[in-house]
Amino acid sequence: METPAPADPLGSGEPVEKPAPPPKKATPTQFFLKGLAIVLPPILTLVILVWIGQMIYGYVVSPVTTSVRFVIAEIIDKSRPTSEFESAPGLPPLEFCGSDYRLPPALAQQYLNELEVNGRRRNTADLQTRLAAEAYVPFGERAVPYADFVQVASRMRPVDWPATATGLYMELVTFRYFKSLGSLSALATALTIIGLYFLGRFVTARMGQWLLSRFELLVLARLPIISSIYSSVKQVTDFFFSERAVAYNRVVAVEFPRRGIWTIGFAMGESLMEMTLAAGEPMVSIMIPAAPMPMTGWVVTVPKSAIIDLNMTLDQAFQYFLSCGVLVPEHQRATPEMLHRELARRLATTFGAPGNVPGQPGGEGWRGVPPGTADDFRPPAPSDGRPPTSGWGGPPPGYPAAGAAPAHPGLFPAGPPPGTSPPDPPSPGRPLRDDEGRSS
Repeated sequence: METPAPADPLGSGEPVEKPAPPPKKATPTQFFLKGLAIVLPPILTLVILVWIGQMIYGYVVSPVTTSVRFVIAEIIDKSRPTSEFESAPGLPPLEFCGSDYRLPPALAQQYLNELEVNGRRRNTADLQTRLAAEAYVPFGERAVPYADFVQVASRMRPVDWPATATGLYMELVTFRYFKSLGSLSALATALTIIGLYFLGRFVTARMGQWLLSRFELLVLARLPIISSIYSSVKQVTDFFFSERAVAYNRVVAVEFPRRGIWTIGFAMGESLMEMTLAAGEPMVSIMIPAAPMPMTGWVVTVPKSAIIDLNMTLDQAFQYFLSCGVLVPEHQRATPEMLHRELARRLATTFGAPGNVPGQPGGEGWRGVPPGTADDFRPPAPSDGRPPTSGWGGPPPGYPAAGAAPAHPGLFPAGPPPGTSPPDPPSPGRPLRDDEGRSS
């Protein structure tokens, strides 16, 4: 109960308004939290995008890029077995590898003989140019031409040099044909998209479907552990990427875990046959996500009549779960204005626009029924020419007309004769029977 305002001390008798309390000053903690609330959304968005990009690059782009580099490296590979060459310690060193290079035996002896003429060593500059074109650098059991080795060594640090000839040629593919790893990754992504497109066209064809089914049945289904994992993953991927006649991936509300507690879920599909038969009505499988990780949760089966379709997209539902119910779509906020607007919209849908009452001027009626007067709803007159004596056109048989004198004054001022009961009025529009039209 509110306390009345004190009267005016000057004697006017009017209550004196209390002064409004001064506004509370914001504290440094509130300023900090406000700034954190502004900065965190873009930071978290960037972190999530980076995480998704790293997953795509690590599991899709990088394997395809490596495969492209490996295939091209095998094509341009000019390495030879290291056993076909021998070292030449007396020859001048080469850039990036020093004296650790190999030459064919005959060529190594020839260069040694040319290096010393009459006991004097010749100028090594011209000899180094010739050695660069003929020398091989060992990489384990294989040796690669020095010219190919220089292109890779000049662009990488010594600690990053590959340990095998195949690895060196894979790096050479990047530097010689694509200039950078980014260009190669872009090509690998384009090849992946094109390959998936043609693979889908092939599997869509009848021959492709037959080959895929035979491979799954004869190979994958017979592997003990792989078969169970593959079948589960295939069901999930088929649900998300296959075309279905009915789209069940919609957002619904169900009472879970007990009546009176509402939970948001995803309608996944029709339930099991035995559950449907036991319930006696169609059943739907609902996935109840767990917050804040909606990829996990529970699967429940509820009657189709017990679910409510929500006006929410899958993205909005995922945001709702990831934020633990904080991020609510704007059109789903239960504010007084939104509730009033939604209630008015539903009333207008059910009964027509406000003021549209049947029989009133300008009214459009309910659910599109045209307005009219009471005469428009009278039953039709009998086809034999008699005046209407039932329905809205006149009193029922045995009753006097409005304003007429009572037929039996004192006993039944406005009723039938003593000892008789009024007959049931016929339904509107039905012609009277002969016994109904006769007077008692």
